[in-house]
Amino acid sequence: VEEISVTSTCFALQTIFATGDCAIFSNTVDLNMKLVALDDNSKKESKIPVRQVLKALLRARWREEDMFQVPLLLNTVLKIDSDRSVLNSNMDPELCHRVRQLI
Repeated sequence: VEEISVTSTCFALQTIFATGDCAIFSNTVDLNMKLVALDDNSKKESKIPVRQVLKALLRARWREEDMFQVPLLLNTVLKIDSDRSVLNSNMDPELCHRVRQLI
């Protein structure tokens, strides 16, 4: 299992969405926030799924004592998941716990 850099990933996501035209990245980034990824290895998607990246960010080892990282993570997740496709009442218990820790 590889760890992701929380700060770098947040800035990368914010850059994609700050362009105003996310279609620029349509060949490499799957922007469908409604998509529920299946654990099916037979279908290899070459695009980076933003929905799964957000979930990975929330599950990552972020530093709660870091006065910069926690607000950056919250800001990024709330901006990108504006329609609350990830942050909703259907979150699994682990994800719900992680969000509560952030807040």
